[in-house]
Amino acid sequence: MTLVLAAIALTVPLLLGVAVLAWCRTRTTVDDAGIVPWTIGAGFVVGVLALTTLMRLEAVVGIPFGWLSIGVASLVIAAALAWHAHRAPSRMPWSSAACTLVAPPMRGGARLAWFALLAWIAIRAAMLLVEVASRPLYAWDAWSVWATKAKAYFAMRTIVPFVDLATWSASTTPAWYDAQPMQPATLPLLQAWIASAIGAWDDASVALPWWLFFVALVLVVYGEVRRRGAPPLHALVAAWLVATLPLLGVQVALAGYADLPLAAAFALGSLAGVRAIRTRSPVDIVAAVAALASCALYKSSGYAWIVVALPGLAAAALGRPWHRRLAVLVLVVAIAIAGIAARFPNLVVGRVSFAYVPVWDNFLTETALLANWHLVALGVVGTLALRYRRIADADMAPLTLILFAGAVWIATLAAFPSLRLWGADFLGLNRAMLVWVPFAIAWMAIAMLAAPVEAAQPAAPIEEAAPAEPSPEAA
Repeated sequence: MTLVLAAIALTVPLLLGVAVLAWCRTRTTVDDAGIVPWTIGAGFVVGVLALTTLMRLEAVVGIPFGWLSIGVASLVIAAALAWHAHRAPSRMPWSSAACTLVAPPMRGGARLAWFALLAWIAIRAAMLLVEVASRPLYAWDAWSVWATKAKAYFAMRTIVPFVDLATWSASTTPAWYDAQPMQPATLPLLQAWIASAIGAWDDASVALPWWLFFVALVLVVYGEVRRRGAPPLHALVAAWLVATLPLLGVQVALAGYADLPLAAAFALGSLAGVRAIRTRSPVDIVAAVAALASCALYKSSGYAWIVVALPGLAAAALGRPWHRRLAVLVLVVAIAIAGIAARFPNLVVGRVSFAYVPVWDNFLTETALLANWHLVALGVVGTLALRYRRIADADMAPLTLILFAGAVWIATLAAFPSLRLWGADFLGLNRAMLVWVPFAIAWMAIAMLAAPVEAAQPAAPIEEAAPAEPSPEAA
């Protein structure tokens, strides 16, 4: 019964987010292939932000957390938006998406591959769900950083202050302390909502959102690649690559860390952000803004990934003449970091150390030799070599800049291990890679597509010059 209540509680942010995006879609006539799976995946990220924002507002005005204050209020909002979206002329193509799922437009080996990959992803998701639903919080940060806050919020039925050790020791008012008190409250609030819906604290149930973040990430990658014009099987291969990433599965099974939700938010924010700048579609704008805001609200170091996305977003906004300039700017930043490391090997700025102690051997082993990430580094290099014209065209350049900026950030963490306390939790590069790799897979899948054909602008009519009158001299 506990897991049933937890599953019902999880549908609340999902329905809320999907309703928000479905209502936003009524503001435009765009009807992309893949919009339904993309909306479901993006809807969970949007719904988590909306639900936790509602919880923050209730904490401010003094309303205790509970089914009525959170669940019923969210469902009422979702129902109102869904009713309005259903009455709009441009409805979500649910039936078309279902037909593509069970009867894809392909034959022979392609059709067999479609159902084989679907079964593979479904079995993978089912096995991970069993792991999450049957295992108590195990990983260190899961119960020492995030669940501590969630349990306090659930017990007090509101948001309580978490402070550092010095403030906690000297405090004369109620305050709480854990391993990382400065981490944002969004994910603990989501866990507190699950516990409030159940009516008791259950370690396995409060970890279920991590499985849904995994499903949302897979759906976002599939939907975005489809929306870019890929055939169904092409997009499903990209989704399969994401779903079967070995260390991504570890983050799901050992749920409770913030890196998997951060990966989903970064992939959605970057992909939808570039699209939103081009299309000005409300559904893309809302998804991009919510996802990029979530990057900073999931984890204290998440704002670094917003900075990673900025070059690509700027390139999409400024247009083709700025693509080369922004690429040069990112390259100059990378060269400047290398130059500073060579000139000042023990640089310290305040409490942040820039000591140059590279771990290139471990970095190379983890990214290019082991299958932790499906050898994605080799895939990126191969895509650069095979599609060097495509990755620099007007359609792909913003995404390529985001990919390049993310690679520079990860290389910086490899060169300056002390920065990992700030950007990757000091426990290695795999957490940073986890955020970057799903986007990189989507980038590779999109790069393999043919460039979209831009509509040619009609040439301006050439006006014939009036015949000149003969001059008196000529006469």
